[in-house]
Amino acid sequence: MQTADWTNATIIGGDLVEAVTKLKAADGKNILMHGYGPVAKTLMRNGLLDELFLWVHPVLAGVGTTDDMIWGEDVHARLTLDDVKTLASGIVALGYRAAA
Repeated sequence: MQTADWTNATIIGGDLVEAVTKLKAADGKNILMHGYGPVAKTLMRNGLLDELFLWVHPVLAGVGTTDDMIWGEDVHARLTLDDVKTLASGIVALGYRAAA
């Protein structure tokens, strides 16, 4: 992807950690990323994620592996549970914030 057709978007090419570190140092609003996968794991490992929102569904499709788990990587020292909401559908939304 070379261009974005929407406003307030930054396409990152090259070194992810370096690019996000520069974005975080710049003036502006919060950085938003949807989804959890290799990018989020890399940002967490490098202390670049300020908030993480997880939606826990009551029925899972049997996807994912133990490699998708993040808690064994001392993440609990970086993030603290900040908000829990249970939706009418049974989905639980968990909000984590960077530890002080």
